[in-house]
Amino acid sequence: LQAKIDAAADNATITLDSNTEIAATLQITKNLTLDLNGCTLRMTGTGSVLKVSGRATLTITDSSAAKSGTITGGNAEYGGGVYVDDYAALKMTGGCITGCHASRGGGGIYSSGNLYMGGTAKIEKCTGSNDAIWNNGGTIYADGGTVDGTVNNQGTITRGEGAVDVTVFKGAVYNQLKGTIAVGTYNGTVENTGSIIGGTFYDAVTNRKASLGFMTEFGTISGGTFYGPIVNEVGPGQVTDGTFAVRFDTDGGSEIEPTMVEH
Repeated sequence: LQAKIDAAADNATITLDSNTEIAATLQITKNLTLDLNGCTLRMTGTGSVLKVSGRATLTITDSSAAKSGTITGGNAEYGGGVYVDDYAALKMTGGCITGCHASRGGGGIYSSGNLYMGGTAKIEKCTGSNDAIWNNGGTIYADGGTVDGTVNNQGTITRGEGAVDVTVFKGAVYNQLKGTIAVGTYNGTVENTGSIIGGTFYDAVTNRKASLGFMTEFGTISGGTFYGPIVNEVGPGQVTDGTFAVRFDTDGGSEIEPTMVEH
């Protein structure tokens, strides 16, 4: 498969026609589309399944009717499934990264570039530190798909131009110092030492403080829709806006839907 990648023209599409095993990381240094076509791409050796570098963009799709294409078996220090280097980009509109591992970060994906999630793309059942995604200073365009596992965000989670759907994050998200959440649906807990300016949150959000050298930074919330509680460890001045669900205890009477209240 690496020989086919090396021989492909820029912006070419490579379509898997059968389940494929590799023993070394596939190196992507040009703009390519990989169509999983319902097949499995499995790493049998050590390392990331795919590494994108050199300002390249890799687009992963799945044209099969069953949408059953998978990337699996990666076992690396960073980015078990896919490693996205500085200035590079990964666009996932289909396929599933599953069963990958990273000892230091990003069992599914490690990215310091741009990561686009959309369509039917999924990350699930990966292991290690930050088992789904480690966004190390890059940008996640949360335009659809699902992420099941922990996410370490040290960059920005936002929306691509013209996007309609949003990514559903099913596991815990750690929005670290300098991290910003602007969009997304969050079904798990969120620990925030960065900034939340948008998004929809269904579990507890905890505002924390963090130290960087001689500086102490505090998690801030200035937007978003919150159906769960906010646990604010840094003072009321750090929550300045948002929409909050007020729930009612009817003492056995008819259930009343939550009322959404502006800050």
